[in-house]
Amino acid sequence: MNQPHSIPGFKKLSIRKRLGLGVAILVMPLLVVTFSGYLLFHYALEMMDHMYEEVYEEFVPITTLRERILHSLMPANDYLVHGDLIERKHYHKLRQEVADAFSIALAIQFTNPQKSARILSSHDLWKQVDQLSTDILALEDPQGNVTGAQKMEQLDWLVDQIHEQLGYVASISITELRTRHQLLHDIRLKISAVIVVFVLLVSAAVLVGSLLIRRWVIMPLTELETGAQQLADGDLDYRIEVNSEDEISRVAHTFNEMASALKHDREILHSLTIHDNLTGLLNRREFERLLNIELLRSLRHEFEFAVIMVDIDHFKKINDSFGHPAGDTVLKAVAIRISESLRPSDVLARYGGEEFIILLPQTGSHGATTYGQRLCTLLSSTPVDITAAIQPVVTVSVGIAIYPADHDNLANLINAADKALYAAKAAGRNRCYLYKDLA
Repeated sequence: MNQPHSIPGFKKLSIRKRLGLGVAILVMPLLVVTFSGYLLFHYALEMMDHMYEEVYEEFVPITTLRERILHSLMPANDYLVHGDLIERKHYHKLRQEVADAFSIALAIQFTNPQKSARILSSHDLWKQVDQLSTDILALEDPQGNVTGAQKMEQLDWLVDQIHEQLGYVASISITELRTRHQLLHDIRLKISAVIVVFVLLVSAAVLVGSLLIRRWVIMPLTELETGAQQLADGDLDYRIEVNSEDEISRVAHTFNEMASALKHDREILHSLTIHDNLTGLLNRREFERLLNIELLRSLRHEFEFAVIMVDIDHFKKINDSFGHPAGDTVLKAVAIRISESLRPSDVLARYGGEEFIILLPQTGSHGATTYGQRLCTLLSSTPVDITAAIQPVVTVSVGIAIYPADHDNLANLINAADKALYAAKAAGRNRCYLYKDLA
């Protein structure tokens, strides 16, 4: 905020001292303006502090709840793919985390009844999600189970509905800022009205005082109003310049902290929805979105691209022999090595369990095979350092499908790569297979 620089030490003057200078010019009438302005300024400061705390206390639990629900999908999906009974124990833990997160969210005293209604609706939907997950994990023959696949589709749809409901609650928190903006606008109008009346009552001295008040008070408040409007419109990058140490500047500083916190929480939420929690790689949902974009681009420009499925060989043996923390270390180490072997334009994601999936744009069968063989060699050449005494050699099996030679739609292309992967496993592991060579 711009401030006069001609008076030494001006930046350190409080609002009371600045208005005290105005009293010397405007005499008694300005005392009323001083008192009213001081109360309004502190009211604005308290309102901004309350707004930040209220939005933050409501926003973070909802963000955490959405994260827990998204993670709860993984055990049922992995169980259908691999049939590992450990996923039942894993789901029990995640289920408790979701229940705890719902307890916190349901305990929030929302002033907006729509928020409470959406939370309750999400909780009802979660009960259905929990029942479906429990049914899937109770299947005795999960792999290839048609009923399990149908329930998984219902599960995905219900989680999407919950995600939408909770997203609506978070968006309302931002919308509520517009109400606060209107209040700030009313404050500005009240101060303006006081100044106008004062100008009519006092002559030239009042005019001088009014100009000083406009410079010292109205302009900073207008910047606060502009900032509140920008934030209400969704511009979380907007910041108010703070050049002094008075009360309005502290309000502006609080505003900037609130905007930074909201932006940080939004970035965290976005990151959680597209990344795998353990490895930090993209998750399956985000990979399929990017793959669909690449498919459309390649269709338009008649490019080839390769989809590569990578599965860690004998991963269950690592978990059984050294424990699941060691298995997690292996997953993260393999994720890092694969990432370092890729081009900037390539896309890597954790597909589920010990499986990874890679998109190689503008790559044909020769280039994909060369990369797959190099990847097998790269991973098997250096043991994974779990502890000083535990350093297993990790190998992978690789399946490759090429667009459009093998299939021209997303689901069939991934399925083709998966079939090639299982062919590589059946042939002895630690090797790669092209889908077109299966015949």
